[in-house]
Amino acid sequence: MAAMSARHGLETLLGAWRQISELACNPHTPLRELGERGWNAMQRGLAATDRARNTVEANIKALDKTIAEKTMPPISDAMAGELRSLVRQDPSRAFDLVREDVRFSSALLRAPAALSGLRPDQHDKVREMAELTHAPREVALRGEATAAREVLDKAGERAMGVVAAKLSEWQEATPDMGALDG
Repeated sequence: MAAMSARHGLETLLGAWRQISELACNPHTPLRELGERGWNAMQRGLAATDRARNTVEANIKALDKTIAEKTMPPISDAMAGELRSLVRQDPSRAFDLVREDVRFSSALLRAPAALSGLRPDQHDKVREMAELTHAPREVALRGEATAAREVLDKAGERAMGVVAAKLSEWQEATPDMGALDG
């Protein structure tokens, strides 16, 4: 869903750029009109990329929620304490235990690293491994959605940085002197 939204937003932005290019190629289009019509097209394109980005963001949040549910299912406090105790006895076993039983990832990830005898960097690696082991599809989709968000951001920045500057220049252009003769 994120990729489809991003694609639609980018296609709309590209369509705006094409419209501006076609207007710019017509030597009879006054610069001020070109600037105004170009801004209208660009605003539609940027609005589409903003909507797409919002959709992608919502998709990422939903995936994060699903990943958390799959890697941290509910377990009792007593069981969580026992599982952390097992890891604390031999922290090097944490990765194998998390791969074997999602309840270990739940116990470890729901508590600070120190309660399990893990360093913060080990705790982060446990989270990564738990996600890849217990929610691989969602992790892959989140990666795609994150990449789509980055493409949308870059396209929007480029449109505003390059195209918007030119449109402003055209919009502020002085009227044609020939038009005053008539």
